Amino acid sequence: MSTECITVDGDGGMATIAVLRERLLHALTPGGALRLDLSVLPNPHLCIVQLVLAARRHAAAIGADFALAAPATSALVRTLERAGCAPRTPDDTAFWLHGEVSQ
Repeated sequence: MSTECITVDGDGGMATIAVLRERLLHALTPGGALRLDLSVLPNPHLCIVQLVLAARRHAAAIGADFALAAPATSALVRTLERAGCAPRTPDDTAFWLHGEVSQ
């Protein structure tokens, strides 16, 4: 099984979302593996967080291996906190921070 990686660039705002949604839906397949690289986004918008949360739920429902390619950047962590989605469980910490609790 090969692992696909999608890198999100640009401003990470609304213009990015529709294209990213389609790419995620196409790449998330039952039994497949996908990594999402958000590390180059300078100021990720809340819509990115919402899309990642939805993709994470979808991946779990279809049995896909979905993870971030790298731990969330400090900018993404701030967006998570503003959205009330800061990692609180071990699963969330593993997903968003790759187990690194000091961000």
